[in-house]
Amino acid sequence: MLRVLAWWVALTAAWLLTTSTVDIAELVAAAVAAVPCAVIAPFAGRALGGVEKPRASWLRWFLPVPRAVTTETVRALRTRETGHFETLRLPADRIAARQAVATVAIGLSPGAMVADVPPGGRTVVVHRLLPGASAVLEKIRR
Repeated sequence: MLRVLAWWVALTAAWLLTTSTVDIAELVAAAVAAVPCAVIAPFAGRALGGVEKPRASWLRWFLPVPRAVTTETVRALRTRETGHFETLRLPADRIAARQAVATVAIGLSPGAMVADVPPGGRTVVVHRLLPGASAVLEKIRR
């Protein structure tokens, strides 16, 4: 029951974080829509054979995101580049969880997006709009 409650809180919060204004209608909609998802989430985890848990240390991957959003937005507005693809190789430890957290961190920066996550592999294929180094990718590589 505690797991369902945790999922409900997380899903309700996720909904509210994506709205431009939080009012009573949005709060009710978020709370109601999160109920079936929260109930199903533990069953889905068991059906998938358990879910790898991310490490708390991976949160450091998000540290360069605020600065990257600002600098990469300015650079993206000035560039005429079409971009290029880059393969990011990850360590084998908890690979599915690493791929999931890396996908979120990379997706938050405007200069890159995840183009593919090959199943069973240790890689994430990233489309980079901007030339040069990416602080977010460098953090994930370490």
